[in-house]
Amino acid sequence: RATASALGVWMLAAGVVLAAFNFRTAVTSVGAILSELQSGLGMSETVAGVLTTLPVIAFAALGALAPRLTRRFGSRTVITLSLLGMSVGLIARAYSGQTGLFLLFSFLALSAGAIGNVAVPVIVKEYFPGSIGRMTTAYSAMLAIGTSVGAFLTVPVERWSGDWRFALAVWAVASIPMASSTRFVAVLSE
Repeated sequence: RATASALGVWMLAAGVVLAAFNFRTAVTSVGAILSELQSGLGMSETVAGVLTTLPVIAFAALGALAPRLTRRFGSRTVITLSLLGMSVGLIARAYSGQTGLFLLFSFLALSAGAIGNVAVPVIVKEYFPGSIGRMTTAYSAMLAIGTSVGAFLTVPVERWSGDWRFALAVWAVASIPMASSTRFVAVLSE
């Protein structure tokens, strides 16, 4: 069992719960404004169908790699890189300007989210062996909240900003600080 300072443990717990918020926004934000992005990118119905299938492909294909990556690089590094990958993918897809690039960067964001989503339980088991139930509940609740908020707020953000690209990219704002804090916690708890 890894040892950590009390502050590091609390920050890691907060980081785990808050990271969960981010892992599904790449999925749920697209559906809310799919017609706007189809129009903006000139995306056909067939390609839109491919886009809405990408989450399943990413979670199945790359979520399965998370345990191997976690063993090799460590769970905190994997989560940090997954949050950074999500941020890059979310911003790049929104401003890509081409359907093919939008799909590619969407796949990056979705894959990073899938890997992070699978890596978090490893941290819970490693650092919170006496609180697995509570941490899993907190993580799962925040995952559901992030899923709902991504779907619920994307349209109001798009209407407020007048820009569907901004409405998709805004979800990276939550991932960037979480990636930074995950690295900070790594330093505190070692």
